[in-house]
Amino acid sequence: MNNKVVAPIFFLISVFQFEAHGQKIEQIDSLKSVLAKSGLADTTAIHILLEISMKYQGFQTDSAMTYALASLDKSTADNYVKGRADALLHIGRLKRDQDNVADALKQMFVALKLYREIGDQSQIANALNDISIIYANSEDFKKSLGYFKQALEIFQQTGDTKGESYALNNIGIIYQALNDKPMAKDYFIQSL
Repeated sequence: MNNKVVAPIFFLISVFQFEAHGQKIEQIDSLKSVLAKSGLADTTAIHILLEISMKYQGFQTDSAMTYALASLDKSTADNYVKGRADALLHIGRLKRDQDNVADALKQMFVALKLYREIGDQSQIANALNDISIIYANSEDFKKSLGYFKQALEIFQQTGDTKGESYALNNIGIIYQALNDKPMAKDYFIQSL
């Protein structure tokens, strides 16, 4: 590709990234203004802190972690188990993004335990899925497959077709990595 073509493409990508970051900043500022209002229920404030963290994920990692930890602290102080589990799962995702696998798994397993205690099937499946991703990235395909299949079963039981599709696709990817093309194809087709 010549430089006459590359420069406009690079420019367009830069413009789109700038616009996406601008939209995220607007959303974050809006959430912060809601958070600053007095009279918010504690659980609402906890969810907003976590939402802000999620908006920062992938572009301001330190801010994402700060808000996730604030959500965890407030959940712990208020003895709000679901909020604590949600914060821990998100912290695990942030640590995964930073390649801190051991810490990520630790956070996610604690979140999984809490979700099981409160019977939150949807979040149990999501935690299992996130744990599976870490094992897949670490090329521990046997463990990854086991957790993906557990997540798949819950997604199917709860009627979460989007989660089911993701789990089926992820299982297909694992079978593909294991060079089992017929099984990979079967799971990919089921995912579609």
